Amino acid sequence: MFSKKTNLINKYFKLFDNYPRHYFVFGFFVFWFIITLSSLFSYTIKDHDFYKKLADKQQIGEIKVPVNR
Repeated sequence: MFSKKTNLINKYFKLFDNYPRHYFVFGFFVFWFIITLSSLFSYTIKDHDFYKKLADKQQIGEIKVPVNR
């Protein structure tokens, strides 16, 4: 039973032996770049109205100054 499990693991890792390591490193950075780009798109374009209203609520206020004459 133990040898069957190691055979499955060896078959899985044989995939990594077929390709050079820099392909996997490059793939990781491309994947990371796509995730980062999608989150930036979400914040700046998709949810722009929500964050604009939130910023306006924090930065714009109304102050009533009583006038004494």
